[in-house]
Amino acid sequence: MPAKTEIVDFLGDKELALPALLDAAIIANEQAKYVLSLLQMAASHAECTQGAAAPSLRMDREACGIAEASFDRVVAESSSDGHGSFHIPGAHRLVVILDNALKAMLVPLALCAGGSKEARALHEGPARERPPSYNRRHDEW
Repeated sequence: MPAKTEIVDFLGDKELALPALLDAAIIANEQAKYVLSLLQMAASHAECTQGAAAPSLRMDREACGIAEASFDRVVAESSSDGHGSFHIPGAHRLVVILDNALKAMLVPLALCAGGSKEARALHEGPARERPPSYNRRHDEW
């Protein structure tokens, strides 16, 4: 799909690219929902394992086009230190997928907003300030 949108960009009729970008945004939305659900289930399971079988979101993963079967074991392999910190295998990769999905969802909005400064900010994404605790935990992944 990038080649098609590049051709449309070159020709200058960006409205032609909108249907393809909206399709990509819808898929990205499903991927974002999958990642957030998986992280929530992993944290919940890590807090209250008590011998319960770990649920799998395999069907959801496959439906939204994420090929990484290793994510099917994330819930079962997650753990908690009992003080609010979790070890969720593959969390770094999940955050990358989530970040990419959010960016893909913003692209059609940026296109509709035209060439304004606000549209460029939507498409390129703002510089995000993260708390020091995020960077510390992120480095441990």
